[in-house]
Amino acid sequence: MLFAAVVNDLHRAAGRSGVGAVMGSKNLKAIAVRRHAGCGQLADPAASFMKATVAAKKMLADNAVTGQGLPKFGTQVLMNVINEMAALPTRNHADVQFERRAGSRPRRCTRSGRPTARRTW
Repeated sequence: MLFAAVVNDLHRAAGRSGVGAVMGSKNLKAIAVRRHAGCGQLADPAASFMKATVAAKKMLADNAVTGQGLPKFGTQVLMNVINEMAALPTRNHADVQFERRAGSRPRRCTRSGRPTARRTW
């Protein structure tokens, strides 16, 4: 099985979005960026970066999903959102959404195959 990922900072890989696979199919080996004079001149780059970081963290903390849902429940909180967007690979990637019947709720099964009473989403 062939796969590809975008690797940066020597130890970080972004391989879940498919971008690396597309780059691999195009035989792209690397992207090099060279800074040119006059491009991105900041008086204090570290302070500018920290200011942008604080603003982004505040925006994430103020959002109900990223600020409260994800820290409390993990990525499971995203299942309904992703399913409603028809972006959830289902049935071995043959479909993109689970159908929902009126009044039904998904159930978690135990190893015995019997559903539990606990709701998962």
